[in-house]
Amino acid sequence: MKNTFLVFLSTLLLLSSCGTSTDDPMITTGDASDFQKTSIDFGLSTFQEAVTNDDENILISPLSLETALYMTMNGCNGETLEEFRTALQAEKFYPEGINTQYRALIEKLVPTNESTKLGMANSVFYDISKVSMNQSFEETISDVFNAEFISAEFQNPNTVDLINEWVKENTENRIDKILDKIDPDEVIFLINALFFTADWKNGFFESSTSAQLFTKENGEAVSVDMMYSDTYRKYYQGDEFSAVDLLFSNEEYSMTFILPKNESNTKEFINGYSQTDFYEFYIDLYANKLQENRVFIQVPKFEIKSELDMKDILKEMGIKSAFNNADFSKMATFSGRTYLSKVLHDVVLKIDEKGVEGAAVTAVGVGATSAPPSIYFTRPFIFVIRHVETNTPIFIGRLADPS
Repeated sequence: MKNTFLVFLSTLLLLSSCGTSTDDPMITTGDASDFQKTSIDFGLSTFQEAVTNDDENILISPLSLETALYMTMNGCNGETLEEFRTALQAEKFYPEGINTQYRALIEKLVPTNESTKLGMANSVFYDISKVSMNQSFEETISDVFNAEFISAEFQNPNTVDLINEWVKENTENRIDKILDKIDPDEVIFLINALFFTADWKNGFFESSTSAQLFTKENGEAVSVDMMYSDTYRKYYQGDEFSAVDLLFSNEEYSMTFILPKNESNTKEFINGYSQTDFYEFYIDLYANKLQENRVFIQVPKFEIKSELDMKDILKEMGIKSAFNNADFSKMATFSGRTYLSKVLHDVVLKIDEKGVEGAAVTAVGVGATSAPPSIYFTRPFIFVIRHVETNTPIFIGRLADPS
């Protein structure tokens, strides 16, 4: 079985309208470090907003969401643009600055060895009978995001199949579809598809995997396949939480597992931080708390999928009026009122002992006269898959029920 980290795809569906262009100055004051903070802030705050029910698995891809929203932001004007800047935590940036920093970040995120793969594709589907795309917008999105523009007749039922086939192809058959139908008013779809596959640097012996109980936050115990490891890794054990960081083979990416103390469930732990404090927690974890030593861990094998409608979450984060009346005049020429119809986000994640395409497992056994510290992920926990150099979160999730 492959050890696969996949994400899928975020989609923004826009409706028809006419907007009036303004010529407000677009002054960008942020630099690369500001953009890095912007990206992390958005991912963490989106995750906080997404965590609701105690017994629900949650998985988001901040990078996928950001990419689709950044593309859309390039077509925004006036109040709509300001709402996008607020929701994306991008107060120091206008689209031109976002585009410059985003392109530089994506270059850094490209893995340098074949055992790790980050695949991204972007597209803009539009109804050729109802909208005329802005040439400047098309050139920018093609250049910065390497997006393809695909015209179609949305009233044709085959267009849904066309879009879903693009989704399936660009997630390497991991996501079959994103749309069931196209609503009569919908005229543009901006889509990002992303997947990530990687091998562990130090994996797990399949022979050591066994059925163990995982206790959900409602007290119910379920049987899951639990993986075991006894080797040197970066970990932390404190009064509030424990954490362990597992590198992938190229050491450019890692996956961090975070286990709150027994008295705190994951929802209370996550929402116990303000947005500012959650960012400081995240940065401090990697800068100061995780230290390498021998540690014995148990981690469940799991596969989860989230299908999120991001509308309410993005409203809470600042995109309010755009879902009723928006200015997308920099994107295209419309007839009628424009608004953001929906933002859909589907994500899949799967882990096991080995790695992508059955790559060999490396396990380091170390003899010692006393037992190492132990961290057992046998109850709900939080996880982050990140780019090590920039701390950019590719995935953030909460595993409440691995069964």
